[in-house]
Amino acid sequence: MSQIKKIAIAVVEDNGRFLVGPRCSDDPLNGLNEFPGGKVEPGETVVAAAIRECNEEAGIEVRAVGFYPMTIHHYDHVSVELNFIACVPAGESELQNEFRWIEREVLAEYAFPEGNAEILATLANQTTPKPLF
Repeated sequence: MSQIKKIAIAVVEDNGRFLVGPRCSDDPLNGLNEFPGGKVEPGETVVAAAIRECNEEAGIEVRAVGFYPMTIHHYDHVSVELNFIACVPAGESELQNEFRWIEREVLAEYAFPEGNAEILATLANQTTPKPLF
């Protein structure tokens, strides 16, 4: 089995809405939706990676406030460790790359990668993330 890729995902909430965007067209999971996130770089924490990826992908500055449970998922093309970081917006930003705010009540209507099933259930149940400190 190949090495597991460590991924940081920013689960950004603002007044019961979550930041969601489309997967890249060159991605094997193209056509699905995602929370902003990506590979954790060497020497980078999952929190720093989630904040960086959110800014790079969605054009929004965020502040991390907690952790949701980590998940390991095995796709046909890759195995991933998904680190879900609870974040809130840190000021006004204009969203980019088709990212948009989705109400909690309709998140389940959007198609996400299978590895997101647990976080989507957690968000639907309004489970509070574990605080950073």
